[in-house]
Amino acid sequence: MTIRSEARLTRKERTEETNQRLLDAAFDVFCAKGYQAGTVDEVASAAGLTTGAVYSRYSGKAELVMALVERTLETRVANFRRQIELGELELGSGAARRWAEEAVGYSARPGWGSLALELRILAARDPHLAERYAAAHRRYLKGMADLIVESMEANHVAVAIEPSDLARILAAMASGMVLDGMTHRSGQPDSGLMTRGLELLLAGALTEQPPQEVGHGPT
Repeated sequence: MTIRSEARLTRKERTEETNQRLLDAAFDVFCAKGYQAGTVDEVASAAGLTTGAVYSRYSGKAELVMALVERTLETRVANFRRQIELGELELGSGAARRWAEEAVGYSARPGWGSLALELRILAARDPHLAERYAAAHRRYLKGMADLIVESMEANHVAVAIEPSDLARILAAMASGMVLDGMTHRSGQPDSGLMTRGLELLLAGALTEQPPQEVGHGPT
């Protein structure tokens, strides 16, 4: 019985490893050629898999690229969470710098900024893609808002607006700076300018006194 359990775990790990390799290949292909031009056949070949193996996991190119987007957003949240747990990140200049580094790091990957923009445009025009894209973005913002709350509690600070609103503003600002960077010769956002902008935003949002708990009035 124990042997069968270990075997199942091993198969699960192999399946996950294959899926991650597939998503890595999707990243390379779609960043290099764009979503519209890239094909499932090319992704399968880059991953060392058959096209049938890809379709056994995903219904098509749209579902595959959305899985890639979801993994990217989940990884960002996980990276921030790891730093908070290690005590390496708190609200303020450190958070601003790290958020900028994260945004610049992804956009520095050749083709990622263009792919992200292409997917946003496609999602705006495709109701099915739009629903899943919006859901992934909501989960990302929820994860970031939760991290803001955790950082507030750990560092005994508060913000003047709802953490969910702050997360949305920070994400929008970072995305805007990435798009701005695409218009320059380097094709990359100015990490220093982004950090300064985020620092100013966080400095204005931080308050000295923690907010009162909602729903708890005087007794």
